Amino acid sequence: RGAASVRSFVDKSSAELIPYFIDVPAKHSFGVSFSRAWHDFSDSIARSVANLPSQPIAGWRQLTSDGVFVFAPRWLSDSSIVYSGAPGRQTFGAYRVTLAGKRTRIGRRNSQSANVPIAGGGLLYAQTDYVNPYQVRSDLWVQRRGRERQLTFGQRLTSPDARADGAIVAAQIVPGATRLVRVSSDGKRITPLTLGSYDEQWTEPRWSHAGDRVVASRWLHGNVSQIVVIDTLGRIVHTVSSGHSVEATPSWLPNDAGILYSSDRDGSAQVYAELFGDAPNYAGAVTYRLSNAATGLFEPTEAPVGNRTAAVVFRADGYHLGVAPCCTPVGAERVVAYYDVTQASSAAPVLVDSGPVHRYSAWRTFYPRYWLPTVDQGIEGGYRIGLMTSGYDVVGRHAINATLEAPTNNTGVVGDLSYQYSGLGLPIIQLDAAQEWESLGSAYSRDPQRQIIGSVRRRTWSGDALATWLRRRSRTSLSLTGGAGIEHRSHATTANVPLSSLDTTGLLGTPTFPSLIAGAGFANYQRPPFSISPEDGVQLNTTIRERLRSGVAARGPASLSAVASASAYKSLDLPGFAHHVIALRGAAGYADDRASGYFTVGGVSGSTFQIIPGYVIGEGRKTFPVRGFEDGSLVGTRALVGSAEYRIPLLLTGRAPGTLPFFLDRSSLSLFTDYGTAWCPNIRMGREVCNTGDSTLTTKLDIASVGAELNLNLGVLSWDSPYRFRLGFAVPTYNRALFGRPSVQAYVVSGISF
Repeated sequence: RGAASVRSFVDKSSAELIPYFIDVPAKHSFGVSFSRAWHDFSDSIARSVANLPSQPIAGWRQLTSDGVFVFAPRWLSDSSIVYSGAPGRQTFGAYRVTLAGKRTRIGRRNSQSANVPIAGGGLLYAQTDYVNPYQVRSDLWVQRRGRERQLTFGQRLTSPDARADGAIVAAQIVPGATRLVRVSSDGKRITPLTLGSYDEQWTEPRWSHAGDRVVASRWLHGNVSQIVVIDTLGRIVHTVSSGHSVEATPSWLPNDAGILYSSDRDGSAQVYAELFGDAPNYAGAVTYRLSNAATGLFEPTEAPVGNRTAAVVFRADGYHLGVAPCCTPVGAERVVAYYDVTQASSAAPVLVDSGPVHRYSAWRTFYPRYWLPTVDQGIEGGYRIGLMTSGYDVVGRHAINATLEAPTNNTGVVGDLSYQYSGLGLPIIQLDAAQEWESLGSAYSRDPQRQIIGSVRRRTWSGDALATWLRRRSRTSLSLTGGAGIEHRSHATTANVPLSSLDTTGLLGTPTFPSLIAGAGFANYQRPPFSISPEDGVQLNTTIRERLRSGVAARGPASLSAVASASAYKSLDLPGFAHHVIALRGAAGYADDRASGYFTVGGVSGSTFQIIPGYVIGEGRKTFPVRGFEDGSLVGTRALVGSAEYRIPLLLTGRAPGTLPFFLDRSSLSLFTDYGTAWCPNIRMGREVCNTGDSTLTTKLDIASVGAELNLNLGVLSWDSPYRFRLGFAVPTYNRALFGRPSVQAYVVSGISF
């Protein structure tokens, strides 16, 4: 509808108080609402494809039934094909499928790539992986007998193909461009075949059967795409097709008699074949259109024998692999040669920036540029009103978050500041500082009436300096954190008496508690596209804190505390759109006799849900949850919890009622049982904890529950990332009466339990 209409829509939608009603500014700007335009568009598409054949190519037979991702088929033999992809229930991998439709997973993959059979058995492929926490590189790998071996390291190689003698041709990413290279079979020698420049890009090379030529896709400045044949020195010897379209995925016909490729020159991707005439000068070459797919046919590759081709068709549920007879002119549509090298008139000219070069400065993009109001519950019946802000620079070296709040009842300003610096690469440095006020209770007069004369409050200044080392890979993640912290306490009273007159036990001084902190985490679980839970892996975390002083006056020796948790997930191949999953979790906490606080057991663990920026609901993640019991039902310096869940997929919906950001993605059911206990090993006066005569502190009480949760992945106030909400029912099964819990407790919480 024109550039002016787009500008008008941006202005009008930005002025909307409620930004989700986008149909109104669309109607004003474009003359039609998005809902009406989508209805008209989908109706026109349905009518345009109604008369097209149901099969994309004559004799088509589909081999996969569950869509999602299918890429780069290659023939293993005349009766089986290997491709990379993900059926939805499994993570990305390599799959072998027979012409009878029997599919077998033969390996895991990190990314899309052809799996090329190589001499001596095995598969050659490219896949990406992290070479450090910030950079991903694509390299060549070989899989033999189920074991993977990396051939190259940090070479940015993609789209490999192997010759019978083991020589490899691949595309290599270079600064601002791509080029074709030859790679030795051991990956140690890389020799350029073509130049890499801003005006020329290369991809998808394939060796001829004779091994004397390579066909590849070439892109030129001005939106020109080509299929070209080059010799072993990189010289172009023949152009198969060229034009302002996507000319892609070429492969050789048997006996090198021609080229099979896909092109969307007529508006949708179709399969074409060029049959050579008198090679090597290619005189008399003839081009045929072989398919008429309503939704597109991609990546054709001819069988070594048998006049049969494999290709990928796109349908409503994703991509599917199929086969069809090919590639003789009988019944095919002969088309004129497609050869256009005219640069598109809309192509932007090449720009050269000759301005001065300066060192990178983060300040222009780092400092905060916005603020949001906040309202939180305060102490002594008041509220805290303030603001929050954040900022980060464009390359991610610096990040800052800050909150500042003032109370409505003059109970003390609170706030926190967090800064992260990644400019060293590793370690990542994090600095945190906070001020908090808490109420310690009322102050009483010393006369017999014991009248309340004010309150006593504690101000805590705290700070941490942490360094984190990461070893991040596509399939595993390991983190190690170390640092130091400090906590300083001071006290104040609203009573009209000196604070010292209220401090008969030395509790209201100004102690300082330095500490040392260490932590580690590891995870290797998987998340297939349709999964309802982490699968087939573990997550391990541990944190240790050494408080160098203990006691209320900070005069005691060091105090040690540690928390560890472990989660394990195992998928079950049972009916449903996703795997069923058995999930187990355990957590343990230990603190010595000089601890400053208790571990608390009970409550429902989840995550916070952001209604609008700056406003969240929910209590967040808990280390020692037991559903069906209140948070803090048990306290102690020793704590243990365990949970077991059986997770069952229900429906994969993927629908929304309209343009508003409310949609249902998928749903599942979880059956769970929780157990928890906490206790103090002994009681002694003078400590900060475990210091009263309450016998329940040293009694090892247990709580447990069973229940079920309906999990709904919903898009709520967001068009692009669904949240998980859990509607749960918990039945306490142990010590319910002791804690006064109802026989059945219902709750709603966001986020996964673990």
